[in-house]
Amino acid sequence: MVEYKKPEYGLLQIEPTSRCTLHCTTCLRGSHPSLWQERDLDPDIFQKLKDVFSRTQAVHLQGWGEPLLHPHLISFISLAKTAGSQASFTSNGTIMDDDLAHRLLKSGVDAITFSMAGAGPLTQDSLRGTGSFDLLRRTLTTVSRVKKQLNKKRPVLAISYLLTPETLKDLCRSLLLCRKWGIHLLAGVHLTHAADEKQVKMQLFSVDEKQQPIKRQKTAPRLATLLALLCRVELRLPANTPSLLPICDKNPIDNLFIAADGSVSPCVFLNPPISAEFTWLSDCRNAQKIPVRFGNLHQDDLDTLWNQDSYRTFRKEFQRRVEIYQHYLGKVGYDMDGIEQLEQARKTIRKAFHENPPPLPCRGCPKLLGF
Repeated sequence: MVEYKKPEYGLLQIEPTSRCTLHCTTCLRGSHPSLWQERDLDPDIFQKLKDVFSRTQAVHLQGWGEPLLHPHLISFISLAKTAGSQASFTSNGTIMDDDLAHRLLKSGVDAITFSMAGAGPLTQDSLRGTGSFDLLRRTLTTVSRVKKQLNKKRPVLAISYLLTPETLKDLCRSLLLCRKWGIHLLAGVHLTHAADEKQVKMQLFSVDEKQQPIKRQKTAPRLATLLALLCRVELRLPANTPSLLPICDKNPIDNLFIAADGSVSPCVFLNPPISAEFTWLSDCRNAQKIPVRFGNLHQDDLDTLWNQDSYRTFRKEFQRRVEIYQHYLGKVGYDMDGIEQLEQARKTIRKAFHENPPPLPCRGCPKLLGF
């Protein structure tokens, strides 16, 4: 009998719940409430993954809902940590008190990211509901204070900052708040997956490589970069124009998403908790209907689903693109001819990518253009 080596995973993004405390206008839940399905991850499913966690670099507990609504979130963190994996989660910052903050910081969680959409109520509340910014401010104040009381270096605290034409104006003020709250990182994120025309108008990027960003898209990031150095806050901002990439930053070759119902997908954007097929609105061509799933943990174990032919074929299409990218860029020298070689490599790679497209469900996704 042939023994196969068990797969090793990069990051498992696991959705504790699809329930949420907010109805954001920038979310599929807010734009299509009739399609939304509320569900919680079965603790037995998480326990079933214990062996997998020992072969996983990191577990991130976040999907389409608010993780802190799940009553077993802290035990999920502890189980992942005990198995030897890093553990983190993302919260919208509407749920927190001193007791919860103490229990979270003592759980061993490596990082907590809080989502933010503006530096004050005027901006954020218009997108996420009245009172959402005050709740976020209260949460971050509490977590920062308790972290100092416990004299802990961990967890790393970060902000996931939604970029829209309006929130971009608040970027510098947001960095000042990060310094006040002891936030180590502010990562800007695009509204890549628009669910209606209103969301499309809030997108801050262009899929047209020749289209130049509007003036405020150049000025605000430059000022924010300088301010981040002064505030000692790491600032990461995405591009506003497309890049030539073999694979997106979700990296479905090594990573995957497990939804609250136990279904397995390559990416969170391919598997929202909805009751019918749906297509994201996008300027990109060939957008595919979602959800896209490769089985369910209620019926099979993760290794079995990962190794099934259909899922392996999906990943091989990306692997081929990565190999093409590395092969041709590897020929670019560091001498005076390097610039010309780089331009020729770009043309060759672009043609090769056309002949070797990404998996069908990912074609047209803005994430694959670097957004």
